Amino acid sequence: MRRLLSLALASLLTACAAAVAVQEAPAPTAAPVIADDPRQIHWERSFEDALALARTTDRPLLVAVNMDGESAGERIVREEYKDPAFVASTRAFVCVVASFFRHTPRDHDDDGRRIACPRLGAVTCGEHMALEPLLYDKFLSDADRVAPRHALVLQDGKKAFDEFLLFDLRDLDRLVANAAQHEVERRARAGLALEERLPARLDVADAENWRAWEGERSHRARAVLEDALAGAREESTLLALDALAAAGDAGSMDALRVVLARTSGRAEPVRSKAVATARALKLEAGVGNLARDGVRGLGRTPGELAPNGAETHLALLAELDGVSAATRTLLLACAGTGAYGGAAAQALVAALGARDETWVRAELVGAGGPCSLDEVLAIARLVWSPGGPQRIAGPLPRAGYASDAMPEAAELEKTLAQLEQELQKGGEAPELLARYAKAALDLGRRRIEANQQGAQFLFEDAERQFELALKAEPRSMPWWIERARNAYFLGRFELQARCGREVVAIAPSFRDALPTEAAAWLSETGSVRAESAERKLALATLDDAWAIEGLRWVGDADARLIAERSGKDPAAEIAGFVEGARALGVVAASPFATGKDWTSFASIFGAVGLWREELALLKEGALRLPADQELRQRLNAALWNGGRIDLAPEFAQEIARAHPRSADAAWFAGYAWLLAAEDARRSERGGGAVEAYATARERFARSIELNPAYAESAKHYVAMAWLGSGFARVMEEGQQLEAARDLLEGIETNPAVASARDGLDREAIDLVDAVLEWRASGPSPVDAVQLSADLDYVDFAHGADWALAISDAMLREALRADGRNPKRAMKDTVDAAMKPIRLELGLPTEEGDRYLGRAVSVAMHALSLRDDESTRWMAAQCSSIAGERRLERGDVTRAVPELERAANALGMAVPPKSASSAEWEALAKQLREKLGPARPRNRPGR
Repeated sequence: MRRLLSLALASLLTACAAAVAVQEAPAPTAAPVIADDPRQIHWERSFEDALALARTTDRPLLVAVNMDGESAGERIVREEYKDPAFVASTRAFVCVVASFFRHTPRDHDDDGRRIACPRLGAVTCGEHMALEPLLYDKFLSDADRVAPRHALVLQDGKKAFDEFLLFDLRDLDRLVANAAQHEVERRARAGLALEERLPARLDVADAENWRAWEGERSHRARAVLEDALAGAREESTLLALDALAAAGDAGSMDALRVVLARTSGRAEPVRSKAVATARALKLEAGVGNLARDGVRGLGRTPGELAPNGAETHLALLAELDGVSAATRTLLLACAGTGAYGGAAAQALVAALGARDETWVRAELVGAGGPCSLDEVLAIARLVWSPGGPQRIAGPLPRAGYASDAMPEAAELEKTLAQLEQELQKGGEAPELLARYAKAALDLGRRRIEANQQGAQFLFEDAERQFELALKAEPRSMPWWIERARNAYFLGRFELQARCGREVVAIAPSFRDALPTEAAAWLSETGSVRAESAERKLALATLDDAWAIEGLRWVGDADARLIAERSGKDPAAEIAGFVEGARALGVVAASPFATGKDWTSFASIFGAVGLWREELALLKEGALRLPADQELRQRLNAALWNGGRIDLAPEFAQEIARAHPRSADAAWFAGYAWLLAAEDARRSERGGGAVEAYATARERFARSIELNPAYAESAKHYVAMAWLGSGFARVMEEGQQLEAARDLLEGIETNPAVASARDGLDREAIDLVDAVLEWRASGPSPVDAVQLSADLDYVDFAHGADWALAISDAMLREALRADGRNPKRAMKDTVDAAMKPIRLELGLPTEEGDRYLGRAVSVAMHALSLRDDESTRWMAAQCSSIAGERRLERGDVTRAVPELERAANALGMAVPPKSASSAEWEALAKQLREKLGPARPRNRPGR
C-alpha cells in the first residue's frame, strides 16, 4: 500500500534543476528522472535493501558473483550483462552482484555523488566488494567458492538454480529467461504487477513527497532522491532531512553525503538538521566518517596545501566524533598547521571543551605557533632555487653527517671484550665509555640483522655508558646522535627526541650566533616572514650538518610518538606534533635533504590523517629530487590511496617539465602513464588504456635517449606496455588481431616479460588465451598455428613454451565448443579445484574437432622444439582427447592415429594395427589414467 501511495504522490512531482550550493536559484524547472538503461541490470546496493525489496515486491532474488581475469567472468560482464535481452529477463528479479575486485579508486566524488563501478554499473565498488562474503555465506556456501556463479533464490529460500562452471554462456541466458517467464506468468496469475516503473518527477518542495520517497529501498529510487538533493534549495533540503529522519535507514547515508558535501555554502540550519538526522538514524559514526573524509581527502585541487573548504567539515566531525582519540589527533593537527584558521579552534572547543582548548592554544604559542607549511616550502624553494645552491655552495643535495657504518659482528665482539677489560681496570674516560657504548649499539644492530638474541641487553648497556660519557662531556654532538640512535632501538622515543634537541642546541651555528652563508642569504629574502618559527629554526640549523641530523632524530621521535600521545594530554600532543613537523620540515628544506627526508616530512602529516598535505609535500620533494625511487613510489601511493591515481601522469609530467634533461624524470613519467593505463583497464576503458600505454612507451623511450644506461629497465616496461595494450584491446569487440600484434611486439621487445605479471595480475599466457578465445560474435580471427610460428620468430629460445601455451588454449576452446552443443550427456569430469564431479556435458562437435586439430598440431611442434616431460604431456593429452572423441562416436579408424601418437609421446606400448576396438579403448583408458583429467592445464587465471 505504501508503494502505491508513493507512486500516486510522485505522479504530481517536479524536480529541481541545477541550483548551486551557495546561491538561491529561481523556481526549479521540471527535469525527468534518469531514463531506464536497457543495457544495465538493476543491481541493488546492499544485502538489506535486496531482501527488503524481495519481500515487499514478492520477487525472487538473483544472486550473481563475478571475478576479474577469468575468461567466463570477463565475457559475462561484457556480453550477458550488457545484452538488452538478458537485462530484460533480470527485470523480473531483485538483483545483487558481488565481486572481490575494485575497479575505481573511490566510491564518491568531491560532490558526494556516487561513482558507479565501471565494470558492473549501478553499485559502487565498495558495495559489490562488501556483498561478496555476505552472499557466499548466505546462499552459496553449499559449494566451492567459485566465480562466475549465478543463483536464483525463490521466496521460500530455496534455489531454483545455482550455476557455475558453464561451458556455454547461452545456458545462463536460457536459465534466466525461462525463470523470468515463469515469474511473469506467476505474477499474472496472482494479479501482481510486473516491475513497477519509477515516477518521472519529484517535487522537492512537498514534504509528503519526500516522506513517501524515503520509504523506497531500491537503488533507482535512492538515486532519484540523491539527484534531487544535489540541486535542492535550503528549504527543500530541510524538508528532505526531516523525511530522512522519519523514514530513512542505513542506506540513507549516500543522501546525507550529498547534503554534507554542499554544507560549505549552506546556512547553519542545514548542518544542524543533518546532525539531528544522523542521530535519529543512529548514523553518527558513519556521518562522522564522511566529515573526516572531507577533512583528510585530497579535495578538488590535489597537490595543493590549501584546505579549499575542508575546514568546513571540522565542526561536524567534532560534534559527531569529538570523543575519539583519532578525531582529536586530527583536529589538533589541523590547528597545528595554522591553515584551518578559526574553524580548527572552534572544533577543538567542541571536542575538548573551552578550558582544554585554552591550554592547547597556550601550548601552541609556547611551541612557536603553528608549523606553517607555506613557510617551510618558501625556505625550501629559496634553498633549492637555481640561484640558491650557488649561494649555499655546490650541487644539492649536500652530503650530511654519516655514522651508520658498522664493523662485522666478530670484530665488534672482539672490540667489546677489549673495552670491557679496560673499563674493569678502572678506565672511566668519557671517550672510553662512548667507544664501548657505540660498539654495544652496533653489535646489537648486528644481532637484529642476524635475527639473534641479546640485542636488547646490548642496547640497555649502551644507554648506561652513553649517559655516563655525556655527563662528563655534554657537548659531544656525535655521542648525542649515537645515543639518539640507541634510544630508537630501545623504543624510548622521548629520550631520542631529547638527544636530538641537545645536538641542535650545541650546533656551531646556534652556539656562535653567527650568520652562515645560507642564513645570511635567507635573511636577505622577503618571501619568508622574519618572525616565523620556521625561519628562526632554519637560521639556526640550515647550513649545519650536525644540527640537521639532530632535527632528523627529533622529528622521527615525534612522529613515532603520535600514537602514544593520541587521546591523552592534548597540549602535549599538539606541541609534539608541531615540533616534529617543524623539525622534519627544516630538514627537508635544507641543502642536506634526501628523498627519505621528504618522505618523512610528508609521512608525519599522513600519520595524523592530513592526506592533502602529505601529497603536496611528496610532490614538492619529487620536484627537487626527481630520481628518488622511494619518493616517487610514495607519491604514486598517495594518489592511489586518495582515489586519484588518474592524476599520476599529470604530476609526473610537471616534474619532467621541471627537469627536461632528466632521464629519471622521463622514466617515472613513463611509469605514471603505465599506472594510468592499468587504471583505465580496471575501469573498462580499453581505448583510453591503449592510448595511455602508447604514451608510456614514448616516455620510456625518451629516458633511454637521455641516458642509454636506462635501456634495460625502460625496455622491460616498454614490453609490459605492449602486453598491457593487448589486454586493453581484447576488452573491445573485434580487436583480437590487433591484440595479437601487441603481444608479438611486447615479446620481441623483451622476451623476459613473458613471466612477469602486471598491476592487474595478468601475464602473457593470459593474453594468449584472450586473443584465441571464441566470443559471442564468433571464433577469433587469430590463426593459432601462425601465432605459434610468429612467436617462434620473435622468441625462438622459448618457442616451445609459447607452443605449449597456444596448444593449451586451443584444447580449452575445443572443449568449450563441445560445451556449446545442445546435445548433451552426463559425464565424469573435475571442478575448478580438480575434484571429481559429474556434469551434463556437450557431445563432441566438428567445431571442437577443428580446434583440437590445431591443438595437436601446435603441441607436436612444441615437442619438436624441446623433448621433455611438459611437451610430451601436452602432445599426449591433446592426441588422447582427440582419440577418445573419435571412439565416443564409433570412429575407431580415425581414433587409432591419435591414440598411437599419444602413446608414443609417453613411451607406452602401442597395439598392432589389427587390434580390436576393445584394445584401443583399453589403451585410451590407460592414457587417461596416466594423463589425468581430460582438460587443459590447471593454472591461476583459468
